[in-house]
Amino acid sequence: MLHIQFDFNMPRRFEVQFVGPDGQEHPVYMIHRALLGSMERFFATLIEHYAGDFPVWFAPVQVQLISIADAQIPYAEEIAPLL
Repeated sequence: MLHIQFDFNMPRRFEVQFVGPDGQEHPVYMIHRALLGSMERFFATLIEHYAGDFPVWFAPVQVQLISIADAQIPYAEEIAPLL
């Protein structure tokens, strides 16, 4: 997946400027492509925003049933349809 990004922050962070035809310094704006970076930032933002308590659309598996030992498997199988 290819994403095109317009980045205001990085040039400002590094104090990057250019001198225009008018002889004045102007801020730089970056346009770049990101192969995976924007996707990773998107998920990082969601994780931070929801603090792990994700909405249904983001966490389709709401409950996971796990028995602690083989002795609990019959009970786990019995209640699994209720989930």
